Amino acid sequence: MEKTDKAAIAAWKNEALVGRKEVTTEGITPAKSEPRKIVFMTESLSDLPDFIKNREDIIVLDNPIILEKPGTNISGQSTSGSFDADSFAVLAEKVENDGYVTKTSLPTIYDSGDSTPSVEWYTRESLEEGYDVIYLATNSAITGSYENIIQLYANEFNDCEGRVLCVDTQCASTGLAFLIMLILDEYDNGKLKTIHDVEKFVLDTRASIGQIFTWDNFTYIRNSGKVSGITASLGHILKIFGVGSVEYTINGQRPLTTLGKVKGRLRRNRRIARFVAETIADENGTIIIAHGNNRETALSIQSFLMELLPNAHFLISADADTTKNRGGWRCGAAIQAHGGPTSIHVNYLRRVPNTYAESRKLFQSLQ
Repeated sequence: MEKTDKAAIAAWKNEALVGRKEVTTEGITPAKSEPRKIVFMTESLSDLPDFIKNREDIIVLDNPIILEKPGTNISGQSTSGSFDADSFAVLAEKVENDGYVTKTSLPTIYDSGDSTPSVEWYTRESLEEGYDVIYLATNSAITGSYENIIQLYANEFNDCEGRVLCVDTQCASTGLAFLIMLILDEYDNGKLKTIHDVEKFVLDTRASIGQIFTWDNFTYIRNSGKVSGITASLGHILKIFGVGSVEYTINGQRPLTTLGKVKGRLRRNRRIARFVAETIADENGTIIIAHGNNRETALSIQSFLMELLPNAHFLISADADTTKNRGGWRCGAAIQAHGGPTSIHVNYLRRVPNTYAESRKLFQSLQ
């Protein structure tokens, strides 16, 4: 499937919509018994590195960043959440110096007829070109993409006989990117042939994706409402750092959770490394260490991990231009809108089950 820049996409879309009075599925053929090629759709909260994002069969929808200033009438200014990691610096200056807050919104779901790329439009164009489509949605406990796209596909594509699917990955940021990398490896090797194969792989694998996160700056987490202003201020003064994860609760959801708080940056980094070493499924496996713009902390965590897991394979982007050898792992602009440039995400395949109570107890027991 041909990939183009945004201007070309807008022109292509406007051209495709000429004379189209209403959205229909006319001309979309039902699935044949022989497997079709697949288009994988997701959103910018997935933080895909370039070696994945630039594939012909990947489409990434934008999660717009909303810039607001509390107590003023400046509200709802929107910019792209698909910016690279370093581009967030412009917004970070407004947040940290001018009192703005940032958040993200859903990708455009329904086709409104303008030049904004939507899930509906990309899905329809892909089907008409002969592809089947699977949308790999960000964790439904974090954002509403999954529910909205399920509704879209039920309303607008219910006659396409299983050629479109949306699955809740229960992952976000580089955790979702890691899962997509695993999917594409299986797909490229011929082990996943249909969107139903992909769906089953996601459902079987998502619980194994370890997703640990932390940050050095409390501003963004305070703005998000996840911690109080007092807690953020004390954390900054006393150098107490929170460590979070995505763990299963008793109702089967996988929300953002706090594993614990650690006093001192190096002690926190060591504790994260020990937790990963205790829970990793394969000591020779892959560990991703991604950062927004926080190279020092990423390398510190890697050094502790290398002591504990010397045979592990590390994927880490120490610099913005690291794109070779499966590099380029960064927390992009959309994720930084929630955690800021100092965000650190550590991802790996871990043992299951991993309930919140079990993981929190283990983290608290480590030194």
